[in-house]
Amino acid sequence: IETVSQNGTYYVNLTPADLGCSAPAGTLYEYNCTIGFTAYDNATNNASSAMVIIVDDYAPRVTVTYTNETIVNSLSESINFTVTVTEGYLANITFRNATNLSGDGVTIVASNFTAQGAGNYTSNSTPTAMGITDGIYNITIGAWDKLGNVNFSSVTTITVDTTVPTSEIISPTNDSEVTSTTITMNGSDAIDSALSYVIYFNGTISSNVAPNKVTTSGYDWNLQEVTEGNDYNLTLELTDDAGNKKNSTG
Repeated sequence: IETVSQNGTYYVNLTPADLGCSAPAGTLYEYNCTIGFTAYDNATNNASSAMVIIVDDYAPRVTVTYTNETIVNSLSESINFTVTVTEGYLANITFRNATNLSGDGVTIVASNFTAQGAGNYTSNSTPTAMGITDGIYNITIGAWDKLGNVNFSSVTTITVDTTVPTSEIISPTNDSEVTSTTITMNGSDAIDSALSYVIYFNGTISSNVAPNKVTTSGYDWNLQEVTEGNDYNLTLELTDDAGNKKNSTG
């Protein structure tokens, strides 16, 4: 109770607990608290007023589900995701580099969302919109409420790889006479992703090898399949995790 001696405006600092506000059972985020004010004069005449305040000492809970690949080979390729937030007074949702949470983030455009406040937000974003180029990034998504409470999703690795791998058939060389059954090749990738390779013999698949990270590989082919004195075309096709392809001939 505050006692005053004259008309005017008075200020008092109270916490929600001082006012008897408490979160209802099962509350996951903010809640409303109704506060009543009554003024009395010396003759016990009185007037009352009430207001509702919002108490929000909970950080938003945020989870992210990616609905397509998180490895892309174009800066304009969409990365689709759904952000689920438990927060009725959401201010914004932002991409962050997981190693620099206090740095500048990229705010997801609110018009891309299908819900406001608590709910599921769906969005399509591109590396360009996220402010990233070629590389491997640990990305988290932060949700801020209007009082500044913040929480971050678990970290997801996003790979942007717009560069084709390098490939080379070391042996046999072009226009050489074959005396060995072994084909030797080199391959590497700028992002160091796994490489799968296919060997074409006169346009027909001769070997389709599962992904591996070796830079030099050997493959044995059957010389009984060829006729002595004839020319044959040998092609090596390398594919990285992002789907970039590179062909080499030998």
